[in-house]
Amino acid sequence: MRVTGGGGHHDSSAGSGVKTFYLFGFNTGGYITFVGLDNGKFLKVSQLSLKEVNGHTGTINGATIQTNSPKQIYALPAVANTKSLNFDGSNDYLDLGPSSDFFSTNINTISFWFKIGDTAAAPTGSGEERIFVSNSDTGGSDMRVRVATSGQVSVDFWNGSGLSSTAGGPVVDDSEWHHLVFTTTASAQALYIDGASVAATTHTRSSRAGSVAATVAAHVTSAMYAAMSADELGIWGVALSAENVRGAL
Repeated sequence: MRVTGGGGHHDSSAGSGVKTFYLFGFNTGGYITFVGLDNGKFLKVSQLSLKEVNGHTGTINGATIQTNSPKQIYALPAVANTKSLNFDGSNDYLDLGPSSDFFSTNINTISFWFKIGDTAAAPTGSGEERIFVSNSDTGGSDMRVRVATSGQVSVDFWNGSGLSSTAGGPVVDDSEWHHLVFTTTASAQALYIDGASVAATTHTRSSRAGSVAATVAAHVTSAMYAAMSADELGIWGVALSAENVRGAL
């Protein structure tokens, strides 16, 4: 498990203005590490089972724990985590609980490691793999991270009447680990791949996140499942600064 920053304790009910978020990694079993962001520092709290973080009931559906984790492409400190989740592209996904628990405001950051093969072989008619989705009450996309058949990342998000996009960066469908960070406010977005800024936009963000679960590796409503691996997913209730993005790796 990789966590950057100082030690100490952060209580999710404290007045820091930072929403609790998931950050999952795997060691000998399925564990999740809860981290807070306080005054620009990442604070490790504890390791808990996947269903014990701030009352959320995240569920692994079919995905398997594998001995394969992100390589340290930025010479980060050694970590004990050697496991990640593998999704078969058929019916596996990670259910994080209601999307509105995480994306009820227009200010957010999502961060995770992922590994995915050639998306040109994505399901007929989709032309993409949806690797993360926040949903509305009816299961429509509120925010989604796609890897297109071009191999580039696009993050699409609700603007009040339709979906706007922040897209770009290198080809990532090469079966290698890559790290993604996407930040948004009500009027500005930034996308980072492997720690580098690859796109910035000034679209309107108007959350319609609802009761349907946020998911990794699938848009369940559309029966779209991605064959991929994922590790260390984080969701913040703030837009991380460029300086903080490296710390999210």
